[in-house]
Amino acid sequence: MPPKAKKNPASGSSNSFYEEQQLADDTVILEEKLKALKRVYLARMEKLAEKKQQQLELEKTVSTCGEGLQLKKDERTDVLTDCTRVYKVDEQKAVREVAKLDASLNDLQEAKRKTQSKIEECTADFDNRIKGKKREYEFLCERTANMEKEFATLLSDVAQSAP
Repeated sequence: MPPKAKKNPASGSSNSFYEEQQLADDTVILEEKLKALKRVYLARMEKLAEKKQQQLELEKTVSTCGEGLQLKKDERTDVLTDCTRVYKVDEQKAVREVAKLDASLNDLQEAKRKTQSKIEECTADFDNRIKGKKREYEFLCERTANMEKEFATLLSDVAQSAP
């Protein structure tokens, strides 16, 4: 609060009354603040007690889980050894199978390459045959057109010479 303005000394008794009233008000305010701080402190202490209880429960759970974990580790070691043996046998089988498949793949790729070259040869041969047949067809069409013209000329000559 801003400081209060000083009053005349003539009103000294009223000034002390106001000071006493101000002190009483300040005391009440401070008591209320103290009560509020105590409530906050108690709430925090309760939360702290709850957290401590949770921590103790979690430590107990961790301890129990640690014991169970050690038992499982011991079991896992035995299982892991057996699994390693089985894995190595399976790996050897897989390597042999991969080698067979690789050889088979190489053979198939070689056969594919040969077949592809035969297809290309046949395609070229058929293309050449088709081109030859087209030329022959064009030649025959041209020859037929010439024969039609000659036949039309003959018909027109016969038609003109006929009485």
